[in-house]
Amino acid sequence: MEGLPQKLENIFTNSSLSQSATSLEEQHINVVDGANPFLSQEELDNIPDHQIRHVVCGVIFNEYGQVLVSRRRAGVEYANSLEFPGGKVEHHETHEQALLREFEEEVGITVANFKPIYDQRVNGSSEPFHIYFYLIKDFFGQPYGAEGQDVFWLNVDEIDYNRFPPATQLLIQNFILTNEYLNDIYRR
Repeated sequence: MEGLPQKLENIFTNSSLSQSATSLEEQHINVVDGANPFLSQEELDNIPDHQIRHVVCGVIFNEYGQVLVSRRRAGVEYANSLEFPGGKVEHHETHEQALLREFEEEVGITVANFKPIYDQRVNGSSEPFHIYFYLIKDFFGQPYGAEGQDVFWLNVDEIDYNRFPPATQLLIQNFILTNEYLNDIYRR
């Protein structure tokens, strides 16, 4: 744990995190089960890139090792579930431009120094989409619910992946609950 700030070093060795990850593995969760089964994974993977909706999300940790999440508003798909900030990539944008725009629009902060960590094609309730998750190492400003949604920092050991939409659950299970993010954040 050399080189990690003291606050994060404690989280990295927290035994409840590894217990959470173990219990998730034991449950053999099939993330895609929560989505409507429009297409098989093979069919999803064969859709030409320009014919599928692209969505970007960012994962940010503060100096205490907490992750930034927001609660989806009532009246939208997966209402009241938790999510990582992000949104749809517009036709004229790169993924990086969309990530910058979405964070400014949704949580009022400017993000920098980010890298892709996970992506997957999934069935949405109305159409399939390709979701890209980025680990964001730096941000400027104080996050708030710029679109009226609740935004807050959540302790990693308090994450319940069932409170997130199905497309996000695999990221949580394989990346966040296993502490992989700490190595990525502090490896420059």
